[in-house]
This record gives sequence, C-alpha cells and structure tokens, in this order.
Amino acid sequence: MVTLPRVLKLKIFCTLVFWCVPLLFFPTTWFLRLGFPVPEPLFFPRLLGAAYLAMTVTYSLGLIEIKKGGPATQAVWTGIISNGLACVILTFYGLTGAWSAWSMQGQLIMWSSVILTLFLTILLIPYRHR
Repeated sequence: MVTLPRVLKLKIFCTLVFWCVPLLFFPTTWFLRLGFPVPEPLFFPRLLGAAYLAMTVTYSLGLIEIKKGGPATQAVWTGIISNGLACVILTFYGLTGAWSAWSMQGQLIMWSSVILTLFLTILLIPYRHR
C-alpha cells in the first residue's frame, strides 16, 4: 500500500538524488557528460539546488509530523505544488522543443523528470485534505 510516509520518503530521495545534489555540487563537466548544456551563470542552478534542499527539509518535517500523529498538510501541499508546476513547466518546454538540440541522454533525463514529477504529484494528491 502507498502510505504518505512512503511517498514523502520517495519524494525526499528523488529530490536529493536527481535534482538537489546535481544542481548544488556537479562540476560543469558533469552537465556536459549527462547531455546538458552548461548552465551559465552557474550560481542560478546552485540557488535552485539550495531551494530543493530546503524543500526536503519541509518533507522531512512532514515525516516527523506524521510520527506525532499529524497530517503533514504543509509537506503534502509543498510537494503537490512544486512537482505539479515542475511537470507543467517541463512538459511545456519539452513540447515546444526547448531541449530538442540536446543529446538523446539529456532529452531522456528531461522527459524522465516530466514523468517522475507527474507520478509524485499523483501520489501526493490523495493526502491533500488529511
């Protein structure tokens, strides 16, 4: 069964591994190896990685709230809004060809992010009013 603690743990894992750590710590050569253009100036992706780290704190606090018997409403809504909007934005840019000149690997990673953000949003929606 898909429980809210499991969804939040998955959200924390995905946010840290796929978005936070790469944006905070990857050197520019790693972006190229993964098939992405190097983001310039680099401080914008670093700031975004820091924002993702802050969101993982919200999800972690949600887990603590659940252990205390609370509903973790703020963590759920943060996840719905951040993943839902990311999915919409990524889908729009993907469909309009924003990364069509990137390597196949880079495009695959971006389309995988579309699917992952949609999946996480769908998993969180049932918990929005608990």
